[in-house]
Amino acid sequence: MSLREEQRKILEMVAQGTISPEDGVRLLEALQGTESGVATSQNKPRWLKIQVTDMETNRPRVHIVLPFSMVKAGLRMGQAFGVPGLSPEIVQELEHALINESRGKIVDVVDQEDKERVEIYVE
Repeated sequence: MSLREEQRKILEMVAQGTISPEDGVRLLEALQGTESGVATSQNKPRWLKIQVTDMETNRPRVHIVLPFSMVKAGLRMGQAFGVPGLSPEIVQELEHALINESRGKIVDVVDQEDKERVEIYVE
């Protein structure tokens, strides 16, 4: 997906109300970092997608699409703000695991108690 297509996707998510305008601005700003070479390789993950589906209605409760660069930045921000258990070593391990993960579904969990399915994809 080209940078222009990614920008269009973000604008569509704002128009549909999937994300707030403020989140759209942050995502577009994060894409500027990818344009400058942060994630330009076609084999590197570009998006992290999280979906929580209501198992009774089969409708999405949560649908989040984040540029991969924001995931990495979020990990670093969590570390900077002193999130318990988020040491530099753990941040590095998480980044390494996410970056080296093959594209596709990396989490598929069904919560029987809450009747939800959580799926996380790297694309």
